[in-house]
Amino acid sequence: MRLAPFPEPAEELYGATVNGKMYVLGGYGERIGKVFEYDPASDRWTKKKTMQVPVHHQAMVPYNGKLYVIGGRIGHAFVTVSNLWSAMLSMPMPRHGVAGAVIGNRFHLVSGQITSAPAGGGLDPGLSLYTGLHDAIDLPR
Repeated sequence: MRLAPFPEPAEELYGATVNGKMYVLGGYGERIGKVFEYDPASDRWTKKKTMQVPVHHQAMVPYNGKLYVIGGRIGHAFVTVSNLWSAMLSMPMPRHGVAGAVIGNRFHLVSGQITSAPAGGGLDPGLSLYTGLHDAIDLPR
């Protein structure tokens, strides 16, 4: 089956399905933070509002008709509904390359890499650390 090609090919993209549509976002370099929606009914891609804080290597989960995005070198979660992004949650320890999943109404965040002076507790800004952290953030019901 051949489907509509992705409009702006890039690397380090992540996808999730919300309300029967696929959202692809992330990216790297000049394409970071762009958001696209794929509608399988029309086989069409639509460019959506760019994230207010671009991310890559983020964790994303659909939950109650919304897409929650956290991590990716930032410590906050963003939620999208109808092409609007809003900051919601704080990640206890900012990291990227983190695994994420929803169990019940909690967004579980597992492992990842800690980079930057603030995240590394004031250590060398070039320091990269992998962590075994496992956090859970309550999501609105």
